[in-house]
Amino acid sequence: FRPSLTDTLRHSGATCLVECSGSPADVLQAHLATLRENTDKPIVFGLSGARPTSPDSGNLLFGPVNRSVIHIASFETRFLISCGLSYGAILSLATRVTDEMVVEAAHGLACHTAEHHPELMFPPVTEIRAITAAIAARVMAKAFSSGVGRRVGWDDKTLAELEALAAARQWVPRYVPVIPSLSRPLSVGPALEPGEQ
Repeated sequence: FRPSLTDTLRHSGATCLVECSGSPADVLQAHLATLRENTDKPIVFGLSGARPTSPDSGNLLFGPVNRSVIHIASFETRFLISCGLSYGAILSLATRVTDEMVVEAAHGLACHTAEHHPELMFPPVTEIRAITAAIAARVMAKAFSSGVGRRVGWDDKTLAELEALAAARQWVPRYVPVIPSLSRPLSVGPALEPGEQ
């Protein structure tokens, strides 16, 4: 007898599911229904991007966690974590991205959220620059402590110093304003006669 995932969810009493198989949305919907048998408020991290079709599934972007609905976190998790993870790896000149660095990036997002937005599951995307710097600092610290970070002179920095360095090196778009000249009128050449070039 090989139990299915639905059987496992039902008989284990699971209340949380990390969905990363790329299953179609209708399959994920069946898993959500099974989780509902175990708790009124299950949590599903749909990392594959599949989205349930039920209108009461409660897709959660960055809203308060105060509804008795299933909360879905998929692209938001990857987006917020991957920005800081990749930025920290680049700044530390890491030779590779380790599992520990990925875990530290996730912890960084959780700590930032708990400190600044304890009522939310995720911080607002408007804070992406601050979130990225905070996560990058933790990733750099882990890269240096595990020996894969190669940037000289940064390995002895505190977490706050690493965060400040990351924030100071973020790209800021600065555009040259395009303003029409008002010092002289536009010159318009004579109209061409038919056949002239």
